Amino acid sequence: MLAAGAVLYGAWVRRAWPRLREGGLVTTGPFARCRHPLYATWILLILPGMCLLVGSWPVLTVPLVAYAAARVAVRQEERELASRFGAAYADYARSTPCLVPRFR
Repeated sequence: MLAAGAVLYGAWVRRAWPRLREGGLVTTGPFARCRHPLYATWILLILPGMCLLVGSWPVLTVPLVAYAAARVAVRQEERELASRFGAAYADYARSTPCLVPRFR
């Protein structure tokens, strides 16, 4: 899980970075599956993988705490994106899940 998460995170950052530097809205690739794939990778793969390496089941609550923290961060980010990109972001947000990727 940890290795897969690290590889995916790196690939997604590499894919999104040029578009983000241009100031554009990224809606393709992993961003077509969920609006916040970088948070999702941490919450669904990297943190659980790290917790399993530690070998303590109570530590598996860490991804839940990270999910709650991400929801707070996402609200602020999405307000900023909505004000910056307007209707384009509203359409994207309506059709794309927030943190749990859709694999249809």
